[in-house]
Amino acid sequence: MPRILLVEHERLALVLVLTERLVSDDTAAGVLERLRQTRGRVEAAALAASAIASAPTPLQPRASGLRSSPEAAPHHSLLPTAETWLAQARRACEDIAGGEVHKIVLARMAHWRAREGLHPDLWAALRRLRRSYADCTIYAVGRADGAVLFGASPETLVELRGGNVTTVALAGTGPRHRDLARDENAAQALAGSAKERAEHRLVVGAIKQALRPWCSELTLGAQPQVRKLALLQHLETPLRGRLARPAHILQLVAALHPTPAVAGWPTEAALSWLAKHESIDRGWYAGPLGWCDARGEGHFVVALRCALLHDDQIWAFAGAGLTQRSTPLSEWEETQLKLRTIAESLAWTDPS
Repeated sequence: MPRILLVEHERLALVLVLTERLVSDDTAAGVLERLRQTRGRVEAAALAASAIASAPTPLQPRASGLRSSPEAAPHHSLLPTAETWLAQARRACEDIAGGEVHKIVLARMAHWRAREGLHPDLWAALRRLRRSYADCTIYAVGRADGAVLFGASPETLVELRGGNVTTVALAGTGPRHRDLARDENAAQALAGSAKERAEHRLVVGAIKQALRPWCSELTLGAQPQVRKLALLQHLETPLRGRLARPAHILQLVAALHPTPAVAGWPTEAALSWLAKHESIDRGWYAGPLGWCDARGEGHFVVALRCALLHDDQIWAFAGAGLTQRSTPLSEWEETQLKLRTIAESLAWTDPS
């Protein structure tokens, strides 16, 4: 549980301080010192939030990744290599064609190490993400070892407020283009793609199946809409329900995670395939990330478009949903665009 939780909603901010419990050898001086330290962390968090929450700019497609100077360019590598990942993707498509599984979301990483004497600027990265992804959830979660998972998630896993359940199916992806006519043509092609719509229907169906035991009412949009982000556009269908009985949001998180958008379908078959063939440790990537209150309500997103920052190193994550109609090279290019979200936030070179 976090010691400090800052929630911003419609220009209102709330800072909650969750103090440590007392232990038998605590002294009054020790408790007061911890409270002073907590106050310092709250003040630092408030200042950082104020810097991040600058006025957002309209979302526009990007032409290319921001490039640092050759002297400042970081060392980088791909995990696994392009050759290995493409071989894994071909294997996944073959197994899907054989009927073993219907969809597999195959992940990969890009690893950067800053040049000597340089360190990634987390707050600058969060400000860039806020400007470019104003309608996404911008997050940064620290670990005890000093590492921070940060990113800009476009996908709500589940929200529970006043007995009302809200979630979204986000599956089916295409690129953005700077030319407006070309960008609109790409959006129409995405909306009309039989492959992308089939992948999207699979995710919608799985979410409906997971929520039916919990909801007395469940409604969804008649047709998926195109959600435009800075580099990519997705098919999106919102789903809304009403709880049939009292439930904690963590019960809904457990029912929904992992969705076919981050693992595959059927879930157990996809997870089994990934355990055998995916060659990276996802860590917190694609996991549930959010908060809950004393009433059991709250908001969780999927940890996407993210990276782990530790000292002078960054590990960025991306995945691609493979189905029977997928082309491995096209899916690789999709992951390249997803990784650029992090590369651009750091003003570093594109992953390649």
